[in-house]
Amino acid sequence: MSECIDIIFSKSFLDSNDLKTAIDIVNNLCWKYVREPKTDGKSVGHFISDLSEYSFFKEKVFDFIQKFTGKKFNLERVYADGRTFGQDGNFKKDERNNRYTFLMFLTEYKMNVRLGGQTFFKGKRDTKCADPFYNSVAFFKSDVLNKRAAPRQNLMGITVVYELEEIV
Repeated sequence: MSECIDIIFSKSFLDSNDLKTAIDIVNNLCWKYVREPKTDGKSVGHFISDLSEYSFFKEKVFDFIQKFTGKKFNLERVYADGRTFGQDGNFKKDERNNRYTFLMFLTEYKMNVRLGGQTFFKGKRDTKCADPFYNSVAFFKSDVLNKRAAPRQNLMGITVVYELEEIV
C-alpha cells in the first residue's frame, strides 16, 4: 500500500466541443454487465464499454492526457465504467511498475443532491476522495488502493478509465 497518496485532480478537462463529442459517444455505447468478486466472497456488478475503437478517446484525449501529465505512455486500455445505485466497487490496485490510471468523470449530477459516485483512494496514512464533478479528472499511480462508489441518484455514473504504462 502506498505510504503517501499522490493524486492530481483537475476540473474542466475538456473544452466544450470535445466534451460534447465525448458525451455523444458515451450516450450511444453498448454496455456489457460484468461482475467483480468482493473481499467478502460475494460479487458486485457494473457496466463497462470498450472505447478502444473510438479515435477520439484512443488518440485525441490520450494526447491531452500526455500533455496534461507531462509524461509519455503506452495506452493499455481505455473503457467506460458505468455504475448505477447500489453498484459500489471494491478497493483494487495494480502492482506492476510504471502503471498509472486516469479517470474522467462524465456524468452531470443535480448539484442540490448528494452526489455519490466518488472514487476513494486509500494509503497507509490517509484517505482521499475525488468527487465526480462533470468533466473533472483524477490521475494517480495504479498501485494506490482505489474504489468507485455508486451514485446516489437514479442514473448511471459514467467514468472513462485509462490504464497507462509510463514509457521510461
